[in-house]
Amino acid sequence: AYDHNTVVGPLPMLDASSTPFPKEETPSLLWYAQVAKVALNIIINRAVWTEPDETSTRPCLEDLDLSKMGLSFDLDKLEELGPKLLSAIGSTGDDGDDADEGLSALLEPFGKMLMEKGMASPTDATDILGQLTETKPTGRPKSLDDYNGLFQTIKPPALSINYQLDETFSEQRVSGFNPVVIKGVRSIPERFPVTDRMLAKATSPGDTLEKAGKEGRLYLADYKELHDAEMGNYPAGPKYGFAPLALFALPQGCGTRHLVPVAIQCGQEPSEYPVHTPGEGALWNWAKTTVQIADFNYHELISHLGGTHLLMEPFAISTHNNLDNSHPIGHLLKPHFEGTLFINNASLEYLLTETGQVTKILAPTLPASAKVVAESRTEDNYFNAHMLPTQLSTRHVTSSDLHYPYRDDALLVWKSINQWVQEYVDLFYRNDKDVQEDVLLQRWAQELVSEESGRLKGFGEIDSQGSTICGKLTTVDYLVKSLTMVIFTASASHAAFNFSQTHMAHAPSVPGAAYRNMPISERQAKVMPSLDQLPPLDVARTQMEFLSLLGGVYHTQLGEYGITWPQNPKVFMAMKRFQSDLKDVGKAIKEKNKTRNPAYTFLIPKNIPQSINI
Repeated sequence: AYDHNTVVGPLPMLDASSTPFPKEETPSLLWYAQVAKVALNIIINRAVWTEPDETSTRPCLEDLDLSKMGLSFDLDKLEELGPKLLSAIGSTGDDGDDADEGLSALLEPFGKMLMEKGMASPTDATDILGQLTETKPTGRPKSLDDYNGLFQTIKPPALSINYQLDETFSEQRVSGFNPVVIKGVRSIPERFPVTDRMLAKATSPGDTLEKAGKEGRLYLADYKELHDAEMGNYPAGPKYGFAPLALFALPQGCGTRHLVPVAIQCGQEPSEYPVHTPGEGALWNWAKTTVQIADFNYHELISHLGGTHLLMEPFAISTHNNLDNSHPIGHLLKPHFEGTLFINNASLEYLLTETGQVTKILAPTLPASAKVVAESRTEDNYFNAHMLPTQLSTRHVTSSDLHYPYRDDALLVWKSINQWVQEYVDLFYRNDKDVQEDVLLQRWAQELVSEESGRLKGFGEIDSQGSTICGKLTTVDYLVKSLTMVIFTASASHAAFNFSQTHMAHAPSVPGAAYRNMPISERQAKVMPSLDQLPPLDVARTQMEFLSLLGGVYHTQLGEYGITWPQNPKVFMAMKRFQSDLKDVGKAIKEKNKTRNPAYTFLIPKNIPQSINI
């Protein structure tokens, strides 16, 4: 049995401290090859980077000293396939099309080498393959071109082109890398003194906060969870983070409309932070950057790490301990936990350290970051409250008036998963009594919520007052809902947060921290170079490489369980219906994307892995 160990505050992780990491949880060679594919692109990008005043050169594979790696394959063959290799390793799953699988044999030696060298974390790949080149930008930027120049073979995100536009800033709230903070409000908190005049300037003359609130047109992004976080100074001196409030609104009218920005307050206290509006030029741009910084930190700590990786950890452990492959629920869930314990352990040992990438890029200190993660999971009703239909309703973002690609696509995937789980469960549990009499299933539920084990809050049937009865699993209905939540979180939810990290790779668009505090006046903003707010080039390069790596590894695909997985013909037919439904969902999303600018691709089912494995 695996032990739950308290690591990040009260959140349990597999206790692998005293024994070797379980071999059965380590990734396959195919996974290592996928990591090698992305890492090679990063290394080639690094190799061809030049100082801004030097002449840039195109990638030449023979410039990489492959002999350092002890790789045993034909270099002439590699050079011959060079353009094809560069195209393949630079590709992503954004459009939902299959990558050229003919290069798998070429990438396999790299993957095998990483496995043999004991790669314990995906970022080890760039360290190991980094021996191929020693190019490294350092120092402060002289212009934005210095940041743009970091992208050579790595494709810069589309966000980098127009990130300073207000339209792009608003779109990020509903189809960006963290589209789960925005919520509908009827009135504005007293600590955010926005006026009718500010709203009317953003929407139309005569519009008022009261009118817009009653019509459901006000939307707030509040980053209060970051308010008390202690700021770090690694690796380049003091860093600044923020806990802003940002108000958006739908213009008056009817039909689906896009949000427009109304006002930003860069902290929670109005006595310390004035309200900024779009007419303030340089000061407004600084204010928007504080929101992007907050969104970056919220995304990585709360939405991504706390809300997917660490939420699935107790399920993976409890499933291993109680439901083996012969149990129908264990058999269903096992593919959705492939690689999860490994990648979480790697994050703990190599990324969440005093000198790791997380500490280097994000604004808070490591202890402060851990505290933010832990506190985000203290809600008694957490698991049930974060089921997609529930949390969308709680955030008051269900109105079709609101253009919201993430919501629309996520609901399609949720519905498809829910239908599959319902069909599957109905084959093994005829009624509620079958659920109640399944001793192993009941042990699984109790381990999840036990204070000595999973410590999961909010898992269990809901009583008549809407409160969770912790650990109670007595109905087919709740079993289906909870399994839908697990599979959705392990697949679609993680995909939305993980693969959008490639859009966070451009530091000026989305900095992980500020390196100068917010100016207090328009005059000060004009004389303070905006570059001062952005990270030094070595941190920007780390951000680009780290997020390109994590956001570039696509391993497995939702619904593709394998031909030998179904236990019987009825399960096989249900699985085939699920796969067909996912294809229809993909077609529907691609059709929607024809009229979206930008397209939202993260929830196209072909872009969604089965599990959290990166």
